[in-house]
Amino acid sequence: MIDEQKVVYEQAIHMANTAIRTGEKQVLIVSGGPGTGKSVLAINLLVELTNQNKVCQYVTKNVAPRNIYANKLKQDFRKGHIDNLFKSSGSYIEAPENEFDTLIVDEAHRLNEKSGMFQHLGENQIK
Repeated sequence: MIDEQKVVYEQAIHMANTAIRTGEKQVLIVSGGPGTGKSVLAINLLVELTNQNKVCQYVTKNVAPRNIYANKLKQDFRKGHIDNLFKSSGSYIEAPENEFDTLIVDEAHRLNEKSGMFQHLGENQIK
């Protein structure tokens, strides 16, 4: 990672650990144009938080990036183990509150207000 990514990475790790310790949810928004490394940062955060035994997932509406990153990370792991780290935004409709320590949402601006084929499932996912 480049210096700017490392600063954001360290801040995100700190915020995730603080949120877990205090129980106060936090949001960190990383902005930047295409090719600035936001997705690389997201995957590095997923790996580090998972290594710290945190319950976290990478969330994106589009299936293509989930598949690409999952395939790159599989190596020696079971397919199901890695696939559980990558979910679509519609996966949380009936998730219990506070089930996850950290959700890393990539391309958050693409999320829908509701999920399902007819936009009829779940409560407002964007708050």
